[in-house]
Amino acid sequence: MSRSTASVLLAALMAVSFSSLAAAAEVSDDVTYFLRRDDCGTDFDNEHLSTTAGSDSEGCGFLAGPANELLGQVGDPLIYAFAQDDGVTYTLDGEGTVTGTIATSGFLGDGSSAGLVTVEVEVTARVGNARRVLASITDTAPAALEDPVVSFSAPVDAAFAGADVSSLRVDVIIRGAHANTVPAMSGASFVDLPILVDDQT
Repeated sequence: MSRSTASVLLAALMAVSFSSLAAAAEVSDDVTYFLRRDDCGTDFDNEHLSTTAGSDSEGCGFLAGPANELLGQVGDPLIYAFAQDDGVTYTLDGEGTVTGTIATSGFLGDGSSAGLVTVEVEVTARVGNARRVLASITDTAPAALEDPVVSFSAPVDAAFAGADVSSLRVDVIIRGAHANTVPAMSGASFVDLPILVDDQT
């Protein structure tokens, strides 16, 4: 084999290698999941997370929450669990943050929430064979004549960087001596998950 032929073959191999590396490169992105429910208070309620927003069944006729703080006991908080409905697995961006907003609303849609509301939000996902907490926040606000909104931002744990995550779930717990306060949906409540995707450039 001549030296010139070998040089051409080596150049070709290097070009293929660099091309493969470029195709495998990943860039940071976010995927948004909205809190949804189909028909609250019925057998077809289906609290879930969806990448598309829409008009949701709101409220469920809730009238009053447990006076947990007044009674000095845990009581029975209002618990909502929204699970990813599409079965997609993502690669977690270790340099990103999990962000989101949980809006609340009076079930009549009239802004008449009242009392002291504590909203707890926990974002979890399956990492490997275990469910892990990706973000957690607790916020307390008066609900008199307005509907509290809880926004959160939490950096991804370095231990999860580059990990494949699935079965995303957002748990919302509403505590306190309050009336007429429930999670608002129809596009108002959502979570953004930082992910890595193939660089298409």
